[in-house]
Amino acid sequence: MSRPVRLDLCTWPEVEDYLTTSPGIILPVGSTEQHGPMGLIGTDALCASVIAEAAASRAGALVAPTLAITPAPFNTSFPGTISISDTLFTALFREVTDGLFAQGFWRIYVLNAHGANLEPMRRIADARTGIRIRSWWDFDAVNMLRSTYYGEWEGMHAT
Repeated sequence: MSRPVRLDLCTWPEVEDYLTTSPGIILPVGSTEQHGPMGLIGTDALCASVIAEAAASRAGALVAPTLAITPAPFNTSFPGTISISDTLFTALFREVTDGLFAQGFWRIYVLNAHGANLEPMRRIADARTGIRIRSWWDFDAVNMLRSTYYGEWEGMHAT
């Protein structure tokens, strides 16, 4: 029987067993904000979660619950957008990563899907060893697909 990929679908003995073989976890981080008139409000959180789970399946890793309530003050005029302050998000990110470290997850790979998350997360990651942050658009293969599908458009937010 294979081990669950998502931390929230594990029992504590399964997590304890996992930590005997790996100190790593993937932390998806997105947002809850508008993505155009046809785009889902949860697009960023969904993208981060789906990509993290696919990567974890291939790597035999665990995925932490997605942080989906993040700074998006520039979109609060759109119904459904939920934004928290940069200060609160920085504190939340610190608390979550500190909690993961305390449990024995010494390597935290953050899979980001929202540009406004980067600066607050980097402030914490720069002060800690063991946190690596990458956004889904950081990879050449992804940017080739964006170029193929969207041409001159950005191929990211609301497209």
